[in-house]
Amino acid sequence: MNTLTIIKAFFGKPIYVIITGLALLCFLSCVKNDLKQVEELSRKEVPVEISTGIEVIYTDSALLKAKLKAPEMRRYLSEEDPKLEMPKGLYVEFFDKSGNVNSRLRGDYGIRFINKNLTKVTGDVEVVNLQGDTMNTEELWWDETTEKVYSQKFVKVKSKEEIILAEGFESDVTFTKYTFYKIKGIIAVKE
Repeated sequence: MNTLTIIKAFFGKPIYVIITGLALLCFLSCVKNDLKQVEELSRKEVPVEISTGIEVIYTDSALLKAKLKAPEMRRYLSEEDPKLEMPKGLYVEFFDKSGNVNSRLRGDYGIRFINKNLTKVTGDVEVVNLQGDTMNTEELWWDETTEKVYSQKFVKVKSKEEIILAEGFESDVTFTKYTFYKIKGIIAVKE
């Protein structure tokens, strides 16, 4: 019994059919290298660290400014644009000079651009101050340098006296001094 007969008996096919099939399989699995595709993959940012159950404290000159909590944080490091992403939402408390909470912020998603001292919060965003005034929007920016929060999106602010609907908004982080852009409506609230 020769080798061809043994291979034919084992596989049930002559060896040239098997070799042709393997060659065809190798040929079909080879893909032309696409340099553009390789460059895109190499530029795609991948988180360096993923942390869960985090709490970040922001201070300035040893004074507590804010405390951020998030179920998950992803840290992306690059020289040009390092950032922290909070894909599962975030909750922030802002503090006055005495260390008391003066406003709260929450949202479904957040990303902090470290070099720019900017945080973008999106989703169901809500800001509440000590007086109970609430602001709701789908996108809010927090500028740590100017200590301002703002939005160019539709906002709804509800106080004890009125509900204000506007396209755009700016406030200090205490959410006590705010300005509206393009007011769409003001509704008086009756007790």
